[in-house]
Amino acid sequence: MQPDRNAHAERMRTRARLERLPRASIATHRALYEHASERRCDVCDAIIVGENGGSGLYVWTRGGEARYEEPPLCRHCGSTVAQVAFRRWEEEDEEEG
Repeated sequence: MQPDRNAHAERMRTRARLERLPRASIATHRALYEHASERRCDVCDAIIVGENGGSGLYVWTRGGEARYEEPPLCRHCGSTVAQVAFRRWEEEDEEEG
């Protein structure tokens, strides 16, 4: 019975070590063989072909410096994000007014 307990304990230690690794350090097949020209939606990860997508805008500050990033979005996710943002903006206006 002892070898099973040791094997189980070793599996649990291995799992704990893997869970502590940062996600970015684990490379997927897609990340290894992705074409540089391939654009993927930042929300759903769908491939964006031609002009079938747009981009979003992330804005954040660090210290006194403002940073901007324009991630690609497919048509579906772009319109969904825009609708949600518009609804939240209207909700904030109603709360203030």
